Amino acid sequence: MIQKIDNATVREAVQQAYERCKNETGGKNADYIPYLANVPSTLFGIAACLPDGEVIAVGDTDYKFGIESVSKVPTAILAMNQYSAQEVLTKIGADATGLPFNSIMAILLENDHPSTPLVNAGAISACSMVQPVGDSDGKWKAITGFIEGLAGSQVEVIDELYKSETATNFNNKSIAWLLKNYNRIYDDPDMALDIYTRQCSIGVTAKQLATMAATIANGGKNPVTKQQVFKPELSPKIASMMATVGFYEHTGDWLFTTGLPAKTGVGGGIMGVVPGVMGVAAFAPPLDEAGNSVKAQKALAYIALRDGRKGSCAGVGLQRQLGKRPAHDVRRPFPLRDAPGGKNRGGAKKTGTAGRTIVTLFRGRRIHRPNRTRRRRMACGLRKKARAQVQTPVNRPSEPCMVVALTPEPAPARGRDIARVSDNIYTTHKPVIATVGSLLTA
Repeated sequence: MIQKIDNATVREAVQQAYERCKNETGGKNADYIPYLANVPSTLFGIAACLPDGEVIAVGDTDYKFGIESVSKVPTAILAMNQYSAQEVLTKIGADATGLPFNSIMAILLENDHPSTPLVNAGAISACSMVQPVGDSDGKWKAITGFIEGLAGSQVEVIDELYKSETATNFNNKSIAWLLKNYNRIYDDPDMALDIYTRQCSIGVTAKQLATMAATIANGGKNPVTKQQVFKPELSPKIASMMATVGFYEHTGDWLFTTGLPAKTGVGGGIMGVVPGVMGVAAFAPPLDEAGNSVKAQKALAYIALRDGRKGSCAGVGLQRQLGKRPAHDVRRPFPLRDAPGGKNRGGAKKTGTAGRTIVTLFRGRRIHRPNRTRRRRMACGLRKKARAQVQTPVNRPSEPCMVVALTPEPAPARGRDIARVSDNIYTTHKPVIATVGSLLTA
């Protein structure tokens, strides 16, 4: 499942991200939970778990902080693993709310539906689903055992954080009983709320979060312990949830900028999944207004977008690490200016509806000479394979864009660089790393 990558390049990327972001300021600790308000705001660490189980760590990666909302990811996977993805979809849902993670209004607006396991309402509902139903101790052992399987090491509750959360979770109490009123909670609401509060109080390190993310990227198999933790078919399901609502009401901006499915927590941790490749994580307590770590998201964005070539617009820089091929030989989305029919290029081009630009994509040959002329030949290519829709930022055509083919029929068998995403959408290569397309092809 996981692709081979260049470990040395990832180490370099992590170190550079740390050096670039360690002096960043902005945001503040979550102050509505007293324990979190007192965590040193200068803490900062980045970790990456590679396909061979190596964990790269820079900074404060051994500091145990509250996992908080990142814990919603393993509970959602556990519920899907115990039941099925379809049953979790039916009972909870998978839609973004577009509202804060603790919103009560979101429940009312979604026709009494929790919407997704990755916001508070859906997470409490997911805790109520975890088997054995009616057994608090059994539920807790199942959840902690599952998290330990993902992380490849033991975890425990930070007692002071648990007490602090319990004393201030009035909003969540309202959510739990509102779900009970709408028959969207599947066990005792007080039990489900307590388990949810406890799981949010588990202490983890950035290294553990990176390993958890790598396990998801690897189809449920922990690359460190080699244990199969959950069913492989659930990886694209949970990655799609993370891509949909991982940054709460800022998720769209995050995904547009980085293409990286990720989940944040108000404890300052962020866990990112590069599907089929690796897991990354970062930790820094100060948060933005949506509850996402300011410094951690800048660090992960740098790693996601990094491409070692000057002036490159690769979208997600880690894609160039697949195999040991030259960076220019990796088939990936390209900016409009490099597309056939773009500025100073030949080829077909026309303007479609909704301000989009329609271009013709080509499949190029493998060209191993690292010079610009050859790279252009690859981009402009030789064999026409699909019509494609390219969405570019308004008035900023030089920025990266994601390219998907919208052909109603599958590409010919020989066009192996065309991968199916859904019934009507095909990407220009497989795997598509850390883009929406990869969520369904991983």
